[in-house]
Amino acid sequence: MMYYIEQFVRNSIIGAVVIRMIYHMELYHLSSSCAGSITMTRSVKRMIISRLNNRITFFSLAPGVNDDGVPIENIRTDEYSCWAEVAKSTNKEFKEITKETTDFYIRYRQNKLVDQTWKIDFDGRVYEIVQVEEDFLNHDLTKIKGVLVK
Repeated sequence: MMYYIEQFVRNSIIGAVVIRMIYHMELYHLSSSCAGSITMTRSVKRMIISRLNNRITFFSLAPGVNDDGVPIENIRTDEYSCWAEVAKSTNKEFKEITKETTDFYIRYRQNKLVDQTWKIDFDGRVYEIVQVEEDFLNHDLTKIKGVLVK
């Protein structure tokens, strides 16, 4: 276990010490006062609007018919488009070249709920949705894990 102590904040009136520790990308706030009580709260990744700077499009593929009446297997139907934060890959993911996964973070409530059968169009590449993680606690961000389709 590796903890990174970010900063100490000392308040001269109350005598509180706040220690921020990052462990597995979660931010913990530890605070203690002169009375000896210690509280620890955990905060998760919060939305910063300026990081939502990549446009992604969710689309579905369904069978249909072209203009001549000939049945076609996969017709692309754009569900909706939104702004997203594209997370950097970790060192472990970078070493595993066979898996090209990307994490997309979008706002919690969109026009439609994300369906795992949809695909994501980002920067001319198509990603298959592997996992959708809604933030029911804070109603902040929705994390979508996508795998590049070759």
